[in-house]
Amino acid sequence: MKKLQVSELKPGMVFDQPVYIDSSNILLQSGQELLAKDIERLQKWGIHEVMTAGTLIQSGGATGDSLPPPVSAKDPEIQKLESDYEAFRKARFNIKSMVQQGSDILTANMHALVEGKPFDNHALLNLAGKIVDEYHARRFFLLSFQGMTIKAIPQVYHNIHAACYAVAIAQSQNFTRPRTQELVFSILAMDAGMYQMPAHVREKSSALADPERNAVKSHTILGNQLLLKGGKVKPALANIALQHHEHFDGTGYPQNLKAAQIDELARIALIVDSYTAMIEKRNYRPGMLPYDAMRTMLSQDTARYDPKLLRAFLGKVSIYPVGSIVQLSDKRLALTLGCRPEKPLRPLLRLLRDESGLPYNKATFVDLFVSSELYIVRAVDPSVTGVDLEAEI
Repeated sequence: MKKLQVSELKPGMVFDQPVYIDSSNILLQSGQELLAKDIERLQKWGIHEVMTAGTLIQSGGATGDSLPPPVSAKDPEIQKLESDYEAFRKARFNIKSMVQQGSDILTANMHALVEGKPFDNHALLNLAGKIVDEYHARRFFLLSFQGMTIKAIPQVYHNIHAACYAVAIAQSQNFTRPRTQELVFSILAMDAGMYQMPAHVREKSSALADPERNAVKSHTILGNQLLLKGGKVKPALANIALQHHEHFDGTGYPQNLKAAQIDELARIALIVDSYTAMIEKRNYRPGMLPYDAMRTMLSQDTARYDPKLLRAFLGKVSIYPVGSIVQLSDKRLALTLGCRPEKPLRPLLRLLRDESGLPYNKATFVDLFVSSELYIVRAVDPSVTGVDLEAEI
């Protein structure tokens, strides 16, 4: 536990672990925003320091006390939200069909590449374009991956999943559509070398032995060579296959590149590759909760990632990422839909269960940015809530 001086606390601060007044009294829950009235209360009680084992993940400056009042259900923004959400729900089948068709295209082309058969660059680039267009056309596009099941090997699904999240970062960086399309194409193809790995290694349900781990690490070099020679892919795009496991702090592979030595698209690829890999189920482990995956990236593994791009990713999906089930301070359960970039801890929510655990009879929304009286207590594993996300969304 480290001590924090009350005189240095500011409204708007948020920590990734609880903050305690003493060993038996808690001041803030993990992820809860510090309010001006909290500081005034401490000063009134004559408390000069508090304790936490966590780190500051949002600095002070804004305060929940000064946020605008809750938005009326008749507000135009809420009406548009309801309309956008309903449009997304109607489009879910088409989105799933696109992902299924895309997986078939990607599978066929990866096998063709490994077998020395013609690689259809155009088909893969078209798929990348469809993903970009769908993301921009559907406000809640990323939510469609919650509970999605398609007929595809895990590697193929993973690359499509990661590529879709990459569009969010591209949008935050104001990429042009052609550059975003190239980013998506690169991520779809970046694991080409994995298809040269023996199936018993790719599908192993236990920890890899050292020789197997070294073989898997070689997929970056193999993939780059396959794309350049067999796929006739532009060197700048094939380079993402080579560099997408390089770390910002120089601890990655295969070349131990550092910071700006790593192509910007590869730095984005690392972020979305890491995040989606953690939340996806594998033969040897269950998927992590999105919140736990994001916390891992922001705390344990943060040096691996470009800090500017990681902040952009956080600002797009929230520290309680899109698709998380969260419990609110009034005991209601909600589904996270996204957030404002400047307030990643105050996401937009769709309410799932009321205080008594009963479902709502229609889609009901809360924006924590304007509902300052509410805060998220914790992320919840869907398996313990009885909520079937696939049916619920």
